[in-house]
Amino acid sequence: MPKPTGSPKGTGTFTGTVGAKRVLTWKLTFRGLTGPAAGAHIHLGAPGKAGRVAVVLCGTVCKSPMTGRATLTPAQL
Repeated sequence: MPKPTGSPKGTGTFTGTVGAKRVLTWKLTFRGLTGPAAGAHIHLGAPGKAGRVAVVLCGTVCKSPMTGRATLTPAQL
């Protein structure tokens, strides 16, 4: 995984649950960033590599807390 940069006081939490029909329900919280969050995603990749984006959690509007739902493909699951 890439090493984080910026504020050593920045923290965040992601929780998610996969339910019926592969629906991911999630919550993202963060604080202490050095600037506005530019986006958050779930990536599919090998250890130490970001890989391709599988699920977009937030894009141009990324505030804490954020919640959402996404239907996963069988490969993502």
